[in-house]
Amino acid sequence: MALADTNRCEEALQFYDRYAERNPGDAAVGNNRGVCLASLGRFEEAISAFDAAIEMNPYNFLAWNNKGLALIRMGRTEEAHACLDAARRLTAKRYVQGISRG
Repeated sequence: MALADTNRCEEALQFYDRYAERNPGDAAVGNNRGVCLASLGRFEEAISAFDAAIEMNPYNFLAWNNKGLALIRMGRTEEAHACLDAARRLTAKRYVQGISRG
């Protein structure tokens, strides 16, 4: 995400697209693409990228969270709340699992 963090989202998107071609099952790429797209105001495309990440890994709480944030920006609050709630549940589950492992 270094390119996205430095406001070089277009360049980052090109990198993620090339990476995804070589690593089609990497859910993190979909999430990272979505973050870049949302940063550029391309929310519909961002949601599609988050959906792809979630489809690859339904436990990807970051993709659920980021999808919720993009939906809020689009004024789709009911859908956003459902996504953010899913992210919250997944985060809590991860936390509890971490505690139980010691």
